[in-house]
Amino acid sequence: MNKKRYRLFYVVTHPIQYQAPWLRMIANHPNIDILVIFYWDKKTEPQFDEKFQRKIEWDVPLLEGYRYVFLSDVAKKKTRISKLVALWKLMRKEEFNLVWAHGYTDFYMVFTLLFAKLKRFKTLTRGDSILFPRRDNQLTKKKWIFKILNYFVDSYLAVGTENKKYYQACGVPDQKIGSCNYAVDNDYFKAKINIARENLSEIKTELQLLDNRPVILYVGKFSTEKRPMDLLDAYLKLIDHTSVKPYLIFVGTGEFEQVLKEKSATHADTIRFTGFKNQSEVPAFYALADILVLPSIHEKWGLVVNESMNAGCAMIVTDCVGSRTDLVHHGDNGFIYPAQDIDALTDYLKQLIENPEKLQRMKQKSLDIIAQWGLKESVDGVRVACSQLVLEN
Repeated sequence: MNKKRYRLFYVVTHPIQYQAPWLRMIANHPNIDILVIFYWDKKTEPQFDEKFQRKIEWDVPLLEGYRYVFLSDVAKKKTRISKLVALWKLMRKEEFNLVWAHGYTDFYMVFTLLFAKLKRFKTLTRGDSILFPRRDNQLTKKKWIFKILNYFVDSYLAVGTENKKYYQACGVPDQKIGSCNYAVDNDYFKAKINIARENLSEIKTELQLLDNRPVILYVGKFSTEKRPMDLLDAYLKLIDHTSVKPYLIFVGTGEFEQVLKEKSATHADTIRFTGFKNQSEVPAFYALADILVLPSIHEKWGLVVNESMNAGCAMIVTDCVGSRTDLVHHGDNGFIYPAQDIDALTDYLKQLIENPEKLQRMKQKSLDIIAQWGLKESVDGVRVACSQLVLEN
């Protein structure tokens, strides 16, 4: 018989690169047993990412260190009904006392919560929605949805402050909101960054970068909601109004790649495009960078913020980035500006590249902040939520 106190039945779409180390840490907790149920047919084969405009195969282990089941492997057929039957049988067969759904609007998540209610299990869910500034969030409609959800969900695990505000605005009682920080494997990124710094001269030679110039970095998809063109526009304005000549490095691919390259052509001496870089390759660019810019108009969290802070990058993000409240302390380790405000972005870039002392202070502060926001804190949040629900039961 399983003697661990908290026995979690966790249902999620597919193996996710950011979740793998987190799930391993949960599985290694002395009081938590977890079985992960994947309901998509996608496993770990390369998948075409429409926004990256290419096939992606992550170069980090996705299925090591925790127990898992793919519904497509245990269902008689790959139909929704057959998978639901398999899900119900697994929930009945295994010895669990808590059911955890990754989200609450998807077809399988709805049935996960319904089945758990029928089995009288306590339930948790974790999402990352936030209230975006200057938008109609249809709160009236969402409040009605959450009135129903509150009957099925016992604990909402908030990934950060903005996510918690979202739940509160939707009518979720405070006593039902727990904490499960959106975190990355800080130790992994710090180790990779330190290795990259030992070979920094080689990386600079490869990218044709001169020493003693600030480096501004963008990492992500070249998509509408990410707004990489805003950063390029701000950079081009900046270059005309400063004697400092920083580099701008774009790491990623996407639908606007060609447009960005064409507009950058006149400044090819200071702008670089690296193409897509995998999980193990990106830390080298964080090691190079002084400033990370995330100009998104729709970013529920933005894990590149977590990642780059492990390299001590100063942050400049928009007020539409979900991690801003917890990880970007305005004027302390970076700046927050209104999305699409090119002038504000230009001004903050100028402040940092023309004031090396201020930039260094902000870089150090990023290291201090991220040291308190890791997987350990996230797993502790899961444990606390489980403890409260088991006591209630």
